[in-house]
Amino acid sequence: MTEVEPINVTGESPSRSPRPAVELPLVEHPVIQTDAVKGVAREIESEDCAREVDLGPAGISAAAAAPGREAEGEGPEAGSMPAALWQDTEVRSIPWPDDNPDQAEAGAESESALTEPTPEVVQAAPSAPPSKSLKTLIESELASLNFYHRQVLDSGEVEAIHKMRVVTRRLQAAIDLVQFKPDQLKIKGLKKKLRRWRRSLSKVRNYDVFLTIVERETLARRPGGRRPYELIGTELEKRRISNLRKARSELEHIKIEDVAAKLGLAWEPGGDGAAEQATPCGGDSRASDAAIPPLIEDETRIAARAFERLRQRLAEFQAKALRTHATDKPAEIHELRIAAKRLRYLIEALSQMGYGDASRAVEWLKATQDRLGDLHDIEAFGEEVVRVAARPRFVRKHMADAGEMLQAASRFLAKRESLRARLLPVRVPSVLGTASSRMTRSAAAGSTPRDSD
Repeated sequence: MTEVEPINVTGESPSRSPRPAVELPLVEHPVIQTDAVKGVAREIESEDCAREVDLGPAGISAAAAAPGREAEGEGPEAGSMPAALWQDTEVRSIPWPDDNPDQAEAGAESESALTEPTPEVVQAAPSAPPSKSLKTLIESELASLNFYHRQVLDSGEVEAIHKMRVVTRRLQAAIDLVQFKPDQLKIKGLKKKLRRWRRSLSKVRNYDVFLTIVERETLARRPGGRRPYELIGTELEKRRISNLRKARSELEHIKIEDVAAKLGLAWEPGGDGAAEQATPCGGDSRASDAAIPPLIEDETRIAARAFERLRQRLAEFQAKALRTHATDKPAEIHELRIAAKRLRYLIEALSQMGYGDASRAVEWLKATQDRLGDLHDIEAFGEEVVRVAARPRFVRKHMADAGEMLQAASRFLAKRESLRARLLPVRVPSVLGTASSRMTRSAAAGSTPRDSD
C-alpha cells in the first residue's frame, strides 16, 4: 500500500503555499473501502488527534458532525476519500468511515435524501408499420409497375428494367392470394401475362449483369491485358441494345389498367406514376350486396388461401433445398433459386398484410437468393462468352484475341466449382420454419368466419 502523508492539522503545508479551494466531484472512491484506510482512521481517533480542518469561509469543523454523518445541507457522499489523501486541498467536509452498520445505513439515507434521482429515459419501441389490406397492396404494386414500365419505354435504364421484373414477381405473389376455386378472377391467366412481361426483359437483364462483370474484370487487369474484355464488352453491348429494342416492342402496348380491371378494380394510373384511388367494380352498391364483399376484399377466403399457399411454398423450397447438390445441373440449381424467390415474395406480402413479422427469414432468403444468383451469373456469363468467341465470323475478325477470350471464359467457369461447394446443399435455418409457422397460425385464425352479430 502506498504510504499516506500525515495530515497537517493546521491546514497549511510547511513546504508549499496553500492551494486555492477546489470543488471535488462527489464520487465514490473504492479506496475508502479498504481495511488499511479504515485502520488509519481508527489510529487517528485513538490518538485523539485534532481533526479540525479549515473548510473555507464557513469555518465548519468536521468534529461538529456526528461520526459517519454529514453536516446537514451539504457534503460529499458517504464513502468519499478521507482528507488524509487530499492534503492541501480544501473540501466541504470529511466523512470518516465507521464500522457501525446502523450509522452506515443512516449515512446512506442522508445520501439518498441529498441526491436527486435522475429521471429514467425510456425509449419507445419502434412501432410496426400499419398493415395493408390485399386490395391496397395490389394497388401499390400496380402503381409501381406502371411507373417502371414507363421508365423502361422512355430510357431503358438498368435499374428500371430490374425493378419492373421485381414488381411483376411481387404483384404475382399478391394476386395469387385471390386465386380461389373456381378461379372467378382468371388469376391464372394474369400470372401468365406477368411472367411473359418479365421474361421479355430477362435477356436484357442478363446482359446488364454481364456488362457489370466485364467492367469489374477490366478494371482489375493491367492496361495490356484489358483488350479481350473490351472486345467482350463491345459485343455484349450490341446484344443488349438489340434485345432491349425487341422487349420494348413487346411491352409498348401493354396497359396496366387492364390488369386492374380484371381484378375488379376501377384503377387509373396517375400522372406521376402513382395510382389514383381504386374502387371495386361491380355497378351500384345495394343493400343486398353489402354482406357479400368483392373477392379481393374477402378477408376470410384470403386468409385461407394464404394458409394453404404458405405451407405449399415452404414445403416446395425445403424439398428442393434437400435434393439440390453441387453436382446438379445449372437448371436444377436455378429452380432452387426460383423457389426461394416465390417463398420470399409471399412472406413479404403476408407480412405487409399483418400476418406477422418475418424480417429475419426474409433477410436469409434474400441472401440465399443472391448467392445462388451469383452462381447463375458466373455460369451464364462463361457460356455467353463461349458463344460469342466461337462464332466463325468473330474468330476471323479477332483471331488474335479470340483465344484469350475463351481463356477468360474458362477461368470464370472454373470458379463455379468452388462456389457450388460452398453454397450447396443449402441448410435451411430454424428461423424460416418458425416465422412460417407463426404466419400460418395467424392465417388459420383469420380464415375462421366470425359469427355475425
